Order: sequence, then C-alpha cells, then structure tokens
Amino acid sequence: MSPSKSAVVALACLVTSLAAARSARAQTVDIPGAPGTISREDASGKGLSKRAQANFPDAINYDDCKKDIRLRMPLVLAGFDTSVALQVWAGAKGTDCSQVANRQNTTRQCWRITPADIPRAQTTDALIRARDILGQSEATSDQYVNASDAVCGKVDQTSYTVHVIWVRGGGEAASSKTLDIDADTVGPPALSNVKVGAGDTRLNVTWDFASEAGTTNAQQVTVFYAPSGASTATGAEPTTKLVCEAGAGDDAGDAAADTCTVVTVSGGSSSSSSGSCTAPGFNGTAAPDDSVGRISTGAVGGRATIEGLENGRTYAVAIGATDPYLNVGELSALSCATPVLLDDFFEVYRKSGGGAGGGFCSLEGAGAPAGSLALVVGVSGAVAALVRRRLRGSSRRNP
Repeated sequence: MSPSKSAVVALACLVTSLAAARSARAQTVDIPGAPGTISREDASGKGLSKRAQANFPDAINYDDCKKDIRLRMPLVLAGFDTSVALQVWAGAKGTDCSQVANRQNTTRQCWRITPADIPRAQTTDALIRARDILGQSEATSDQYVNASDAVCGKVDQTSYTVHVIWVRGGGEAASSKTLDIDADTVGPPALSNVKVGAGDTRLNVTWDFASEAGTTNAQQVTVFYAPSGASTATGAEPTTKLVCEAGAGDDAGDAAADTCTVVTVSGGSSSSSSGSCTAPGFNGTAAPDDSVGRISTGAVGGRATIEGLENGRTYAVAIGATDPYLNVGELSALSCATPVLLDDFFEVYRKSGGGAGGGFCSLEGAGAPAGSLALVVGVSGAVAALVRRRLRGSSRRNP
C-alpha cells in the first residue's frame, strides 16, 4: 500500500473513532416514572398531597396556580459535557420547543419556565412553578418571566408540553425529553335560584339542580359562609322567636283557641337578602379566601344545612359548583340571613327527644311563604287542643 493510501485509511479510521466517541457521549435526559413521580410543594418547600385519582392529581387547577405551588420533576442525565446547558421550556401541546425558531422572540411559540439552567448531575431535579407553565400571556421574550397570579382562572381544559432540552451555545438542541401536563383553572357557571332560610343555630340553603342552570361538569356543590356584621349583645335573646300559647277553653275548644305569633325580640331580620350583603374573605364571584367557612354536599343539587351557627348573628352565604378538577366555579350572589331561636311545638318536641326532624314550624325552610307558617300554626294549635281535650276527658273518666 502506498504512503498516500495509508494516510487516507488512517484518517478515515480517526474520523470513525471520533464519531463513535461523540456518539458514546451523546447527551440524554429522562423523567423516570412521570407524571406519577412528580411531587408538589408550596412556596416554602413544604410537601403537598396530591388530589384523589378522580380529581386529576397531576393536572394543574385554579388552586394550584393561585397558591403558586411548585412541581418537583426528577431527572436522570447522561452523556453531558460543559458545552451544553439543560433548559426547561413549555408550549401548547404539539409545539416542538426543540426548534430554535419556536424559542426565539420574533417567532416564539414556547416560553422558558425555569429562571436558570438545570445543574448538570447524574440525578437532579427541575423545580417548576405551576403558574409558569400557564404563563404564555406574560412571556414577552425568550427570557424567563416570573408569571403572576393574573394567569390563573384563564385556562379551560388545555394541555401543555414541557420540554427538557440540552442546548448548545447557539441555541441548537442536542436532545430533549417531553412531558404533557393538563391544566384546567375555570370552574362551572353559577348556580341559580339560591335561597337561604333561617333555623335555630343553622341556615338552610337551597338551589336549583346544576343541570337546570346549564352546568354539565359539576361534581359537587360547595356552600361558603362567614359572619357579616356584629352579633347581638352577649346573652341577649335572638332576633325573633315563634311562641305558641294555649287559649282558654273547654271541651268545645278547637285550634283557634291556641295562638302562635312571631315575636320580635330585637332589631334584625332572619330573611335572605342580597346587594348590600358583604363579609370578609369573599372576592366577588371568584373563589373566596381560606378564612371563609365551607361545606360540600357531594351532590350537585338540592339542599344543604349549615349547622352550629350563633343565633342573632348575621351570616353571608354563597354557593358554587365544583368540577372534577376541584375548581370552584362562579359564586352566586351573597345572601345574608340570621339564625333564630324558634320556640314552637315541633322544636320543643325535637329538643325533648322527639324524632320529628328539624321543626316543620320553624321557619327554616328556605324561601317558605307566609302561608306555610299559617298552616303550620293551625296544625300545631290543633294538636295542642286535641291533647288538652283528651287529658280533660281522661280526668273525668278517672276522678
């Protein structure tokens, strides 16, 4: 073999060896076990529990965004060197963020979601703010932008793709790994025909079924309540009470001989109202603060009872449907009502151990018309009169 041919062969072998070496050092990144292995934590680094499986535990909901939670994504790296940097970007599902053009300012379709490159190590984590994944509306360049809570409540059932990319100096992607993440931060529309009625240390709330309000994605209904205004003086009687008195009569006596009246003890009202009704912690039609009390019905329509309230104190009440992502939808208008003491036949019977429920005569039916009270008063009077007649008859037969 001539010297020139030997040189060509040697050069070819060298090129092949270098290519093989470079291939052996190819940069790789993996997200093992995702999305199940991605944990959650609050802004202080405290770990958070995921939602139940039925509530899309690995998706981003309104609460995740509003509370600025972080997603800790485990990474396994290999084949890297100092000529590449590991960056994390996001885009709408289907967008290829590994393409330089999709990460540039003028043609940007992707936005950076970590403020700095990910440290190069065999195993490491990418800590990503949930709201940064939704932050396209605030990303105005190819640089990282710390998304604010203004991005919350705008995303309705959308999928994003997170791209973990090995980037060379000119922006060229050496390799990448992707992960799809769903997001829904918009709850169901407001429910209709909400009414609040007063009972003894409780309020009864009723509303139309979710389907009647055009709400098809509601999983449950949450009732929110908070004190509105000052209560009556300590030890004072509640605002109103129903008092039934037996009338004077003999065997011929009837229900008319017994009278039931609603007695006003102090200023105030037990009826529902809206408009001027306010309470701390409520934020218009948006989900209220955590300071506001709440109960969930586990159903999408009908009725709920708020127990353990203070008679004579006015409470503001609103309800909202909740979707499978646990997003609270648009709240109903605030209604104010005041629990009251109700001294009627059925309340006394119930408190004495009777099993007749919460007091048919107790005014606690939400939105009950005045005619219902008259009917109940008549029934309770008739029962009382019947009891007296039987007692008198018994005493005559057994002197």
